[in-house]
Amino acid sequence: MENKESTNYQHLMLRALSIRHERIVTLNNALEIARQAEQLFQKMLGEEVEFSYLGQNGEIKNVRGTLNYYQQAFKHPYTPNPRNIFMPYYDLNAHRWCTFHVAFLLQFRNTCKHYETPPGSIVRGV
Repeated sequence: MENKESTNYQHLMLRALSIRHERIVTLNNALEIARQAEQLFQKMLGEEVEFSYLGQNGEIKNVRGTLNYYQQAFKHPYTPNPRNIFMPYYDLNAHRWCTFHVAFLLQFRNTCKHYETPPGSIVRGV
């Protein structure tokens, strides 16, 4: 039976390999992006997070997003798949669900806003 640390490392490595496939970066760079994506995912589960990524059109997108109440909106919990190269988020400025390509995550930071009750626009917006 595998321990949790081993499984987490395997998931991180799978995500890094997917990132490396999408971008011409070293494995170390891909692992760093994969770590940042995992941290972003964990933060968005309970907080608003400001982050930026490179959009498909080459423009830098600066957004404020969350994964709060994903289960309420989509009727099932969000389960990250390390092979999935897209991450969903609720864009708090555009008031809609979006996705971004994990390989093009640039940076993120917490806004330190925790939710105790669902923001009405998240549930209504879906």
